[in-house]
Amino acid sequence: PYPTLFRSVGVSLTKISKLSDLMELNEKVSEANAATRQTIAATARDTIRAMDEIVWAINPRNDTLKEMADYLVYFAKDLLDTTGIACKLDVPLNLPDVPVATEVRHTVFMVVKEALNNAVKHAAPTEIRLGLEVTENRISIVVADNGRGFSPDQAAGVGNGLENMQKRMSALGGVVGFATEPGQGTTVKFHVPIGEAKTDP
Repeated sequence: PYPTLFRSVGVSLTKISKLSDLMELNEKVSEANAATRQTIAATARDTIRAMDEIVWAINPRNDTLKEMADYLVYFAKDLLDTTGIACKLDVPLNLPDVPVATEVRHTVFMVVKEALNNAVKHAAPTEIRLGLEVTENRISIVVADNGRGFSPDQAAGVGNGLENMQKRMSALGGVVGFATEPGQGTTVKFHVPIGEAKTDP
């Protein structure tokens, strides 16, 4: 997964360079400059976020439940902060000392990221809730929005995003569940096995 992230950063940096050149050509056209500046700012934010994801993903010090939960909270708040969508958190302050393998940690992040992005892009919500619960050797994560929802026959339109999340979770021995209906929002639940909590000798 990491080469894909690096390629994404490269594309974003190239876009910033080209947009900067375009600004110079449009120097006397204020509306064009304003739109270009907004696009540059958005691209820069996306690039910074992608770089941050890379640093977090490859650092083995983050292979714990607490570090994973902290980053999911950080990402959700950072993403929604620029959208005007309220971010509601339901994440325990004190989590057990549980190791989480790098692959599991990164995969969980990717599916949560996709669920958040789907809600932002397609649901038109005013609030998105991120919830996390640990039971025995399983972690459960919920991404719920109060947006437009969709009917089962519209699921094909939401399509690839749901299928991607299911494939990622299946590879970890986890499962994904969806609950939605028109006008009632959408709830996505992820359940994935994790390691055992450490105990004192």
